[in-house]
Amino acid sequence: MNQLETLRGPAAKQHFASLLPTDAPVFHQPWWLQTCCGDAWDVIILLKNQKLQAYFVYAFRPTLWGRSIIMPSLTPYLGPYLVLESKDSRIRQQEELMLLEQLVKCLPSFVRFESRWYPRYLNWLPFYWKKFLQQTRYTHIINIPSDANQLRQTFSEKINREINKGEKKYRVVEASHTENLYGFTKATFDQKGINLNFTAPYVERLYQSCMQHRAGRLWHAVDDHGRVGAALFVVWDTTTAYYLLGARAPETGNTGALTFLFWHCFKQLQGQVSVFDFEGSMVPGIGRYFRSFGAHYVPYVSIRKTSSWPLRLYDALRYLLKGKLFDF
Repeated sequence: MNQLETLRGPAAKQHFASLLPTDAPVFHQPWWLQTCCGDAWDVIILLKNQKLQAYFVYAFRPTLWGRSIIMPSLTPYLGPYLVLESKDSRIRQQEELMLLEQLVKCLPSFVRFESRWYPRYLNWLPFYWKKFLQQTRYTHIINIPSDANQLRQTFSEKINREINKGEKKYRVVEASHTENLYGFTKATFDQKGINLNFTAPYVERLYQSCMQHRAGRLWHAVDDHGRVGAALFVVWDTTTAYYLLGARAPETGNTGALTFLFWHCFKQLQGQVSVFDFEGSMVPGIGRYFRSFGAHYVPYVSIRKTSSWPLRLYDALRYLLKGKLFDF
């Protein structure tokens, strides 16, 4: 470990883009972080002989209590990326632990910490040793074949019926703005009594940035009268596409519009990426819908810690009042 060079602060951010591996998640790209967070993000980089060994990327927010390390809205995965070159599993595990130990030592001071990691990284032992807490979460993954018609054979009967229904009623149009996407999403959340943690301008900025970097598309399902029945926003990197946001028009009911858009998306992605990540969900009904496409659930870790005792007490009281003390 003494051979490792550590970059932090402005020096790390300055070199991050040039060191970023080609298979890094799109959410780790500096342009993505800048769009979501402005300058409120940072990265810890570990080098050996000027070659990348690992990094840990995070966003933060100043508060009255101190710095909180956070997950930005619509950003599912941050945290570590590790370069493990040995083919020997014992040596790989040893390297993984050493790199994570070094990364956790280099984290800045904070009052709160939350980091959700890309599914390939499930080992969080060095964080456990430092009294962090972990929650296992699940996303849903589909492998995208070179011929999307092979994929449709894995869909449930209900999904195939919805696709057929959508094909008769809608055509797919590539959108140029997020007004419908945000409006449909907000209406859906309002019906469920849930507050959105992002704004319309935030979604529009993210969409425009993805368009600029050729890292995503937004599609509308449009009927013969020009009415939009659903909107689907998908982003991607070199290996994986991610379902970022999607919703159907509340007044249309289940016309198959959103399912039809997913099918269009899979056809567009064939030959471009090998994996589609539905990015969730832990909600039973949504998970069943994703699995109806033949998706399988994959675990990923959410790491958190509260360093401030007053905030720990506040959290305990808040969870107690909600009847969720055992979640604390």
